Amino acid sequence: IEQQFLAEQCGAVLNRFYESKNHQKKHIHSGGLQDLKRDIQARLLNVETYGGETFLSEEVAINILQETKNAFQRCQLLCDKDETPKMAETIFDILLRFLYTEHLDYAIDLSLAGISLAEPKAEPPNYFFSVVQQAVAITHLFHKQYDDSIFPLVSGTPVESICAKKRADCLCNVENRINLGLERQLNAVVGYIRFLLTNEQKKTDFRPEDENQMVTAMSNACALVVKYLSSEVQVIRDSLDGGNLTTLMLEFGRRFYKVLLTHIYQFTYNSQGAMLLLCDINEYSSLKYETCDLNLKQLLMFRKCMLSWKIPEIGKQFEALHALANLLVVVPENLNEACSSQLLIDTDRRMVNSFIQLRMDYRTAKLHLNFI
Repeated sequence: IEQQFLAEQCGAVLNRFYESKNHQKKHIHSGGLQDLKRDIQARLLNVETYGGETFLSEEVAINILQETKNAFQRCQLLCDKDETPKMAETIFDILLRFLYTEHLDYAIDLSLAGISLAEPKAEPPNYFFSVVQQAVAITHLFHKQYDDSIFPLVSGTPVESICAKKRADCLCNVENRINLGLERQLNAVVGYIRFLLTNEQKKTDFRPEDENQMVTAMSNACALVVKYLSSEVQVIRDSLDGGNLTTLMLEFGRRFYKVLLTHIYQFTYNSQGAMLLLCDINEYSSLKYETCDLNLKQLLMFRKCMLSWKIPEIGKQFEALHALANLLVVVPENLNEACSSQLLIDTDRRMVNSFIQLRMDYRTAKLHLNFI
């Protein structure tokens, strides 16, 4: 009777939520052929994003947890001591079913299916980061109930290890699905940056016919990338924290650096164009976020991109990239000195030479080098 009552209560909580969203739950099964079919659809851009709806709710989680908390209390009061652990496990199973399988896991899989695997030609939705934020918040609530209501009822019994394993398996599954989603989301973000660079950067940006024209603050392609990148970084910062944030930003920075480096190699540069490239790299390399006091109207001002991430590896990469771009600017007579910059001390000499070869005047400039 308890099991049926609890399942009906938890089911009603979920039904009210999905009805409020006018959403008919879909049957989603993870793994094997089903994942393959969804991946194929995603590659064909045939994805449903539901307008960015996450289909997650902390209020729903709290209501389900309150129902199970009441059930654990009834279990402790009404069950014989020998029956309590087993009944607690049964209630725990119902909690896992409705909070995770029917709600959190479902929302994660639905949002996973909404991330296109194709190279984006428009700004990709980024609501998966919000899904992660809500999933983490709900899991914190789940941990608290486990510690406060479940563990005391099963501690020191054979059921303790059973429940511990069920909890670990459940959370491991969530973590794996979230990691998959973050991987896909990063691919989409970096793919769109690649699209912007490829389609908005002109050869004449870096090789203008009039070498006496004034250099702009940054190229149009750079402005678009910085604007997009700054907004994405802010969403990530709002959604993740601690080690999760650092790990994701490190991977994001590495991928962006790789895309940017590949992009730079596509062009040749005269002196004016090289100055513009330096300006672009300066913008990419140190995006700053400044906010006023929380009691005032918040301001978000972006001006550049990587140093503010406070990740030493990424900052070092972009400092070296700036020094490499400087090799395109200096007069040939100063190339040897520029190549000896402390910022390039850890840079492969082949990479240094590859950059020098991007100069329009490479044939004459190389005559001044002590190495080729």
